Amino acid sequence: MRPWRAPVNVLNPEGPMLVHDEWLLTARRVAVHLPTATAVLADLHLGYNEARRRDGDAVPPADLGLILAPLHAAAVAHSVRRVVIAGDLFESGAVTSPAADLLRWTRWANLELTAVVPGNHDRGLAADARGLPIHPEGCTVGRWRVVHGDGRLPDGQVVHGHEHPWVRWSTRVGGPCYMVGDERIVLPAFSQDAAGINVINGRKWARYRCCVVAGERVLDFGELAALKKRLGRGPDGPRPRRHDRGSARYQ
Repeated sequence: MRPWRAPVNVLNPEGPMLVHDEWLLTARRVAVHLPTATAVLADLHLGYNEARRRDGDAVPPADLGLILAPLHAAAVAHSVRRVVIAGDLFESGAVTSPAADLLRWTRWANLELTAVVPGNHDRGLAADARGLPIHPEGCTVGRWRVVHGDGRLPDGQVVHGHEHPWVRWSTRVGGPCYMVGDERIVLPAFSQDAAGINVINGRKWARYRCCVVAGERVLDFGELAALKKRLGRGPDGPRPRRHDRGSARYQ
């Protein structure tokens, strides 16, 4: 039987990665659905600094413009018109000021916020939408269902967050990653403050391809099961999978 491989291919070896022939995985931790010009991101955790300040930590207020600058860069670079947030928009329940600021920011960026899927951190958001387009059961982008991922996943093609995937093969080497399966795309946390879950330790990811954010690029390190076997091959960790520059598909 021919081994299964996720349909991952190359759009630009020096930048984002095209998967499933329609999703662009960017180094900004934003996935772009090209047919609908929709950016999907998860786990923003807005209000994180404010939550820490309430707990007595001496941290400065967050600048929403700086937080969302990677989204704006991805939107400009890839002609995005719509935005979907796949859960955990907020760190601790619905917050009036960040919600209003987010809506103002999307108007300034000329982006339509089409859906916010509540996550496990968005307590009370479904009941108090604060003017946000809330979709408690998820939303559809093209042929794909977008959910947060903290509950049972629907059948079919699904994009979700919640897991905060991160690949770490030493204390010094690693980074956030997308996990790409046959009918799944797992998003890295958009928040720079979100702790990552090391996918190397998770058996459920064995047949997923690990697409790692490395600076301005997204690199395909192949199926996680094979990646684990390559972990001891050198002081700097495994190398990304080679591909034929004359072909649009990884071998």
